[in-house]
Amino acid sequence: MAEQAGTFADVRFQFQDFFGSLSLAKRITILAALGVILIGMVSLIFVANRPSWAPLYSNMELGDAAVIVEKLQENQIPYLLAPGGRTIMVEPHRVDQARLILAKEKVSPGSGVGFLDLFSTPSLGETEFQQGVKYR
Repeated sequence: MAEQAGTFADVRFQFQDFFGSLSLAKRITILAALGVILIGMVSLIFVANRPSWAPLYSNMELGDAAVIVEKLQENQIPYLLAPGGRTIMVEPHRVDQARLILAKEKVSPGSGVGFLDLFSTPSLGETEFQQGVKYR
C-alpha cells in the first residue's frame, strides 16, 4: 500500500514539473481544451438521458386529440402534445401499449360516425328488404 502511495506521489510531482515547465499560453490552452471536453461530456450525458418521443397519432381533429389525451391520463401514460395540439407523442416503447389501450376502449382518431355506421341504425323509411340484407 505504501508503494502505491509513493507511486501516486511520484506521478503527481512529475505532472506538476511538466505543467510548471509549460509557458502560460500552453497552460491556458490545455485548461481550455479540458474545459471544452468536460462541457461536451456533460452535454452529451444530458442529451442521452433526455426522453425521446414517438408519434402516437398525428394530424388529428382537436376533439379526437382531447379524448385520446383523457384516456392516456386515465391509464397514466406520459404524453407530449406537439405545437397545435394535433399530434400526440408518447415514449417509443409505449406506442404499441397506448394504441392497444385506445383500441380496447374504442378510441382512435376519426372514430366518429363512419360510412358503415350510417347503415347500422334503422332509418324510418327502411324497407323489409333492406332490413333483411343488413341482418344477414
